[in-house]
Amino acid sequence: MDMGINENMYEGRNVNVILNNKKIENYLIREFELTEGINEHQKLKLKIEVENERKSELEEIIGKEETEIGIEVSGEDASVGEKEIFKGIIDYFEVLEYGSEGYLIFIEAFSYSILFDRKMEKRYRVFQDKNFTYANIIDEINSTCSNKDIQIKYFKGAEVPIGKLIVQYNETDWEFLVRMASHLKTGLLVTEQGIITFGVIETGNVKNENKYYSDYSIVRDYKNLYYKVYSNKVVSLGDSVSINRDYTSEEKNGSGDDALTVLKTKIYLKNNLMKSEFLATDIKNYNILKKYNEEIKGCSIEAKVEKVFSEEEIAKMEVVFNEGLNKIIEQKGEVEFSRAYSDYGIKRWPLSYQTFYSQTNTGFFCTPEINDTVEVYFPNEDESFARVSWAVNNKGNGRFSDYEKRNFHINGSDFNLTVNKNKMELNMENSYTRTSKTSSETAENFVNKGLKNMVVVSDDYVGIESIGEMAIYGDNINVIGKAKDIRIEASGEIRMKGQKIHNN
Repeated sequence: MDMGINENMYEGRNVNVILNNKKIENYLIREFELTEGINEHQKLKLKIEVENERKSELEEIIGKEETEIGIEVSGEDASVGEKEIFKGIIDYFEVLEYGSEGYLIFIEAFSYSILFDRKMEKRYRVFQDKNFTYANIIDEINSTCSNKDIQIKYFKGAEVPIGKLIVQYNETDWEFLVRMASHLKTGLLVTEQGIITFGVIETGNVKNENKYYSDYSIVRDYKNLYYKVYSNKVVSLGDSVSINRDYTSEEKNGSGDDALTVLKTKIYLKNNLMKSEFLATDIKNYNILKKYNEEIKGCSIEAKVEKVFSEEEIAKMEVVFNEGLNKIIEQKGEVEFSRAYSDYGIKRWPLSYQTFYSQTNTGFFCTPEINDTVEVYFPNEDESFARVSWAVNNKGNGRFSDYEKRNFHINGSDFNLTVNKNKMELNMENSYTRTSKTSSETAENFVNKGLKNMVVVSDDYVGIESIGEMAIYGDNINVIGKAKDIRIEASGEIRMKGQKIHNN
């Protein structure tokens, strides 16, 4: 028989269990199941039988929080060496009595990818710079991982710009990256040796499945077509497999052009042999539905205004979200576990903001100012539809609660209109013009003052009347009739006084 048929085939006695980097001895595997899938963590279920004297030792090791467990398989040929198919953290264990001389230890464990998916550890991030790439996002998440040995690798397709506003809102890093991967029609994989990949990274190694030694069927799930294979080999997530009619040495060393990618697998022990049940497909034609941000639908985030401008005659602004995200965490009481980060990137995403209705030059309206606190509303699952509603929790806007005082100003002191209950003030930097058919002003006391010059001009008639006394004062007073007479009339006396009086 061709030795290639035994490739990746292992017996139960060739499965090694490692706890905290220490290989355990003298045990018997009763049950073994390792499940793997795209966008899923590896999950290990293991039941081993140990003798009584090993019980206390194993309980002490397994009972510690986040005990590391690894699974290695080795073939009969010692020159091949050992192969690690799982590395992770024990999540649950139970010790069961087994007869009078031994115990069964049941263990459930997850791959280290679970560190990115702790349900209490929600993350809040905003990526506004459209030139930021998906690879940049992954690098940022890697940099914040507490375990620097656990890093997410990415395929070449991740080096493309995001091109839009992206918000991580009330999501674990794992949930967020699964959503980001769907934008590129791919997913997250936890492969052999516990390597986490964003997208499928081709290794060039192809595992062959001989149809004479494997059972298989063809399965269609929505738009995707799979090969469902029951194999006598250990086949892991992300492996490339080739299903051939005949198994020859030439095919074994073939180019792998017909290779399929494993996207779901279950590795298990049956009749003391390691077997696999997996789904494989042509990854180039694999269809993944784009995931949207369901958590953010209907939510509002407070943001600080950085810039206000017009873009194609549409009112826009740029904001930063960091303070608002931290406020959400505080309000939820998640400060101990969750975390918000500063806005990423150099550029900001321009957001439309609500204005009054007129498309013409009409209207007396307020304009947002730098450092105003505004509310950014997300009406649906797509962050790019975000818009700014109104200022909220804005320091200084308590004045809106005072119905006896209103003010409106432009650019600091250039224009300032203040209306109080008993007083109105209007200040302008350069000029003030008022035009109307009729204008009337009435006041108990009325003063018009020009700091330099004051001129009263009429195209027709000017009348000045006082029911009481009237006085005209000036250093030099000229009364000149340019075209007609000047008349001075009085019902009583007319008095003229001066050092000299000229009447001609």
